[in-house]
Amino acid sequence: MLSLMAQANKILRGGGKKRRAAGVPQPLAGGEGGVALEALTRFGLALHGAGLSTARVEAALERVAIARGLELEVLCTPTSILLGLGPVGGQEVRLRRVEPGELDLGAAVEIDGLLRRFEDPTAAWESALAELEVILARPPRWGRTATVLAQVLGSASAALLFGGGAREFLGTAGVGLAIALLAVLLGRSRNGGRLFEPAASLLAAATATGAVRLGAPIDAGIVTLASLIVLIPGYSLTVAISELATRHLVSGTARLAGVVGTLLGMGLGVGLGQALVAHLPVSAALAWWTLDPAWVREFALLVVLIVPPCFVVLFKARARDALAITAAAMLAFFAARYSSELLGPELAAFGGALVLGLGSNLDARLRNVPASVVQAPGLMLLVPGSIGFRSVEAFLGHDALSGIEVAFSAALSASAIVGGLLAANVALPPRRDL
Repeated sequence: MLSLMAQANKILRGGGKKRRAAGVPQPLAGGEGGVALEALTRFGLALHGAGLSTARVEAALERVAIARGLELEVLCTPTSILLGLGPVGGQEVRLRRVEPGELDLGAAVEIDGLLRRFEDPTAAWESALAELEVILARPPRWGRTATVLAQVLGSASAALLFGGGAREFLGTAGVGLAIALLAVLLGRSRNGGRLFEPAASLLAAATATGAVRLGAPIDAGIVTLASLIVLIPGYSLTVAISELATRHLVSGTARLAGVVGTLLGMGLGVGLGQALVAHLPVSAALAWWTLDPAWVREFALLVVLIVPPCFVVLFKARARDALAITAAAMLAFFAARYSSELLGPELAAFGGALVLGLGSNLDARLRNVPASVVQAPGLMLLVPGSIGFRSVEAFLGHDALSGIEVAFSAALSASAIVGGLLAANVALPPRRDL
């Protein structure tokens, strides 16, 4: 098993030592070593800040170093970057403490283009740093209004995918809007972001459960889960399993611990929210809109046309990539849906991830963009984040057996997704590391 994992890691990283032989390390003249190390460090920080996985950051920096004939060692984790330039025993080292960044696919595309141009050994490092500063200084790609709308619409659409109807759609939209306003409020505080997920979970659970007790004819569980779906770290869980599978053990373990911590915090918030409204008087169900229109259930599958563009905004991707992202996400979703008949609900994610991986790698080759641009948003329709959230809910309800069963199902789904992506990278390798 370890041998197979090592071979997969070598394939993903472009052939290991064979790739390193493409450039012959050369000594740097004068102060060029310090400038080159500073530039590579800044590139690493920028890629990390764009929310890319540590494996992709390491591979991108190594590719530049090899192309320019530099001897570089890189160690990247979710909270630190360590670079050593030069031969062993005489390295110049840079260590930087960093905070995990949110996905910014638009910035990743621009930084990748800059890295591609500066693989030319004649390009000046100072020019690279100047251009990088221009990229990092640009305002957010999507404004606050578009971001709030994407979060609300994405959450409400997820309610239909979870089996809800028009009432759950509208209820989730209302709770999603409240969570978006909470994000703006907490964003004004220096430490408010650290409490955002638990606070949002408390707000969602209290609002949905309280509304049901006061007579609203909605499914509180669906509304709570759907309104929090954009916050559940399902993508981070998949990245953590991927890093463990490709032998990035420190990074994968740290990221997995972060996912567990986030889920526990959100579970605590849900428990507190439900407890706060537990003593509200129970009212009879309101008479209005007791049944959903017949077309709502048939419309549910069409939300796969709505959700991917929402993640285009939330992941700060370029508008020109929206069509490719939506197409790949739809193919992955329906591939997973029809694979479930053959492989079961958990392993069906393998089929969806395989199709998504092949599609994103093909798109990367045709349009010369990083494969993650299409892959990351597409994964949001496959990731098992909602399953992991249900596991925490089961533990809070003192149903340990169900909690363990659901947690295992989430881990199996994440592993199936990683397996599908690995298989896609072997069948159709991307040309770029990002």
